[in-house]
Amino acid sequence: MTIPQTQPSKDLAAARTKASFPVHELTRYIHGSDAKIARRRELANIISSDPVFSSNRIGMSRVQDVKQGLQFSHRLYQLKAQHNLSQEDFLTLIEFVDELLPISLHETAFIPIIYAQGSEEQAQHWGPLAEKHQIIGCYAQTELGHGSNLSNLETTATLNRDSDQWIVHSTSFTASKWWIGGLGTIATHALIQARLIIDGKDYGAHGFIVPIRSLEDHKPLPGVEVGDIGPKAYGGFAKIDNG
Repeated sequence: MTIPQTQPSKDLAAARTKASFPVHELTRYIHGSDAKIARRRELANIISSDPVFSSNRIGMSRVQDVKQGLQFSHRLYQLKAQHNLSQEDFLTLIEFVDELLPISLHETAFIPIIYAQGSEEQAQHWGPLAEKHQIIGCYAQTELGHGSNLSNLETTATLNRDSDQWIVHSTSFTASKWWIGGLGTIATHALIQARLIIDGKDYGAHGFIVPIRSLEDHKPLPGVEVGDIGPKAYGGFAKIDNG
């Protein structure tokens, strides 16, 4: 499949020919070796030759954008299985789609944090579920009133000693988790950053995996209010179901 060159890509190609340094050496420096460069080009070709990713991406409605984002995501998982890609190669494949997708946080934040910050028991339980897509996760740090200012987050996770449970609570409207990719439509679980409260003492932000939608019918679980925040003013996040 041949993708026609647009004027901007022609201009960029012309500018590259005028570089005063050896382009290939810089490319090798950035990516590490000729073998890695060759592998990246192989992966880029998988995306560029697939008709799913060459479909129109401009002038869509909000619903059309998100549906296309889900279509791209589904195709990526098919390609990962078809080509038996490693996770590193798969993340590179996502990069070459050149869109932020509903699965982006599941792959780049939810799964890595399970293994990086979870206990061995937690990693053994949650990791395989996430990797097999039996659950879909998002990373819920940003709040409506505080952005990603971790020290001022309002959401709390309070230990109830009587029931031996954590009570995760958005303490005000401004504590609402906001702009969370994947939360609007597809996520079943959220890795929520919340202030850890034990016996009245605040231990600062900690991560909690919280189920937010039923695995039976995908409806929000009791006590959870969740939804898509709607279209954004610019296209970079158009295909993400920010919630």
